[in-house]
Amino acid sequence: MKIIIVGAGKIGLHIARELIEEKRDVVLIEKDLEVARAASNDLDCLVINDDGSNIDVLKKIITNDVSWFLALTGTDEINIVSCGLVSAEFPAIRTIARVENHFYSTLNPIQKKALGLDTVINPARETAESIVNIIDEGFAESVVPLHNGKLQLRIISADETAGFIGRYLYEIRTSINQEFLVAGIVRDDKFEIPTGDFLVQEHDTLYVLGMP
Repeated sequence: MKIIIVGAGKIGLHIARELIEEKRDVVLIEKDLEVARAASNDLDCLVINDDGSNIDVLKKIITNDVSWFLALTGTDEINIVSCGLVSAEFPAIRTIARVENHFYSTLNPIQKKALGLDTVINPARETAESIVNIIDEGFAESVVPLHNGKLQLRIISADETAGFIGRYLYEIRTSINQEFLVAGIVRDDKFEIPTGDFLVQEHDTLYVLGMP
């Protein structure tokens, strides 16, 4: 699985480093020559000095084994446009866009799909590690195997899972490439069976059923 990252700023470098440590095949694209050189010296991956928002450039770089495209520059619009271009040309590739503007963080699933965005991340709310977890599809704090290991009950603490608090369940579901069912949520020692419009809050504990 190859992952393309556009933007070698602090966040881009951090995420690239995390993925490289997990033995992922990372390609980093950076428009600024000096920044690209510094990243190349710092990271054990291919660093390309070019414009990651130019679809002609991306067509030359993207190969059949690319699974994820992360647009992590410091400009929201460039990140969103880049993801949209990739989604239109390569619909099988999952996209993540970094945004600073709160407006983009509140896009609903239909709006994200129209823009070609699978996931929108806001550095003020989510950590680099949580983005890596999305890619890895491993987001459970603890796992209880069921049905001879064919099913898992995942117990997730909202407080310890970046990006869950303040989001609706349908938003969380669309941001993670994994089939799962939130069977219940414990809040203030009371068990609730939630629907998709359930808003996750601090101290919530989620009981999630999914495939291993």
